[in-house]
Amino acid sequence: MSRTITLEQVRVGNPCPKQWEELRGDAQVRFCDECELRVFNLSEMTRDEAQSLLDAHPDRLCVCYRPNTTGGVTPLDYQTVKPRRPMRWWYALGAFGAIAATAVEAIFFFGRPKPAVVTPMIMGDIAPVQINPPTPPNVQP
Repeated sequence: MSRTITLEQVRVGNPCPKQWEELRGDAQVRFCDECELRVFNLSEMTRDEAQSLLDAHPDRLCVCYRPNTTGGVTPLDYQTVKPRRPMRWWYALGAFGAIAATAVEAIFFFGRPKPAVVTPMIMGDIAPVQINPPTPPNVQP
């Protein structure tokens, strides 16, 4: 009985002891001397190519692939979504604006002249300098 599986359902049930780099072939298909099967790299195929391959070989197929976060296949036409990249520009722009505002405020705050402290002037005759301090009146010698 043949069954067709989807690309999201693909999992390696029995891992091969050979490494992909040890096999002969190209980026999509290589030959394994140990199991004498062609090994298909699903990550070097588009989603449609990989699904067509799974449909054509429903019984036995030896594959390798780069797993995604759920353990499924990451096909060649997989596009990663980068939602944070535009937000980083906004953060950078906000940080730059804050630094610029702080610099402008510092220039105006520290650059302006400080107001002069006006102390009242004292005016009058100079008092004679006393050498001996006066004796208090209630003190008896």
